[in-house]
Amino acid sequence: SFAPGGAEVYVRNLACKMKEKGVDQVIYVLDDAEDVRKDDKAAKSFQEEYIELLKKNSIGWGFIGSTARNNSIQGIVSIREIVKKEKPDVIHSHVSGISVYLVFANRRIPTVYTHHSTPLRHPLLHKHFLRKRITRYIAISDAGKKALLDIGISSSKISKIYNGIPLEEFQSKREISDRVRTLLAVGRLQRPKNYPMMLRSFNMVVCQCKEKGIEPPVLKIAGEGELKDDLKSLCVELKIQGHTFFLGIRRDIPKLLSESDIFVMSSDWEGLSIALIEALTSGIPIVATDVGGNGEIIENGVSGLLSKPGDAEQFANNIMRLIMNSNLRDTFASRAVNRAEIFSIENSAASHIELYKTIMASSNLQK
Repeated sequence: SFAPGGAEVYVRNLACKMKEKGVDQVIYVLDDAEDVRKDDKAAKSFQEEYIELLKKNSIGWGFIGSTARNNSIQGIVSIREIVKKEKPDVIHSHVSGISVYLVFANRRIPTVYTHHSTPLRHPLLHKHFLRKRITRYIAISDAGKKALLDIGISSSKISKIYNGIPLEEFQSKREISDRVRTLLAVGRLQRPKNYPMMLRSFNMVVCQCKEKGIEPPVLKIAGEGELKDDLKSLCVELKIQGHTFFLGIRRDIPKLLSESDIFVMSSDWEGLSIALIEALTSGIPIVATDVGGNGEIIENGVSGLLSKPGDAEQFANNIMRLIMNSNLRDTFASRAVNRAEIFSIENSAASHIELYKTIMASSNLQK
């Protein structure tokens, strides 16, 4: 959908950058944000701004229809009609389920699928059927590439292209404070992000700070999701409700990053997190779990600290290590900014365009 999310923001930025370089595109999504997040005014507003930006850049858009999500026949019919209408040179899917529909709806036009998450959905379908019909797979991290290789997809059909962001929007001159006042987390309040572990870890941090006679920092969480009420209840249970603030959907992430001292991410799995790349680019010291592509964004002990997924104690110890050492925070910050250069949206767009050209050239030779 056009609702808030890292992959959604990436696809939007990628489309705008490729349009700058002369690539015409039309973006179709399954759902209207109002269907996905009923009564969520922030999601509706985000969608309106998203569509307005597409219009401003002369990028077409449309909805496949939410009925296609649970009705495969309807999905295939809808996509077949879209393909007939748009007459694309290449079809690119960022959703595994849509890739299933595409191979039935289209037998002629080259198809690309970007695998965004480390666990592969529909692995048996990809292994026994889709891999023969999808022209090229894009892995956004080494972990994603391994997931594709593990089900038998040939390395010759896989291109690794890192997610990218507009670096200039997040780069800022940061001064490392002697005291850590604010921890920041950004992401949907859903199970894969494992916020309960983060809150338990933060409780340990608050207790350790008090034991050391240090004013505990606050934890700010930007994002919405179905676990919000449960997480607020957990804060009360842990007695950290006075130190924890749920900010909802925010569109001023660069400002939040510049005002915070440490960025934290507790996910159980990730593809290549846009939120983590944004944090890296801003120069904020980072503590994250070592899952998915996080280890390709953060060099452990060099530009940030990585923890075992689900290990609240190690996560808390890494946060405390940064709280107690301003020199380490400063070192990580400067190294992070340098590393961020490889995650530019310009690099991502150029790699996609080159891939499309290769696919189209091969397709023309086979005609």
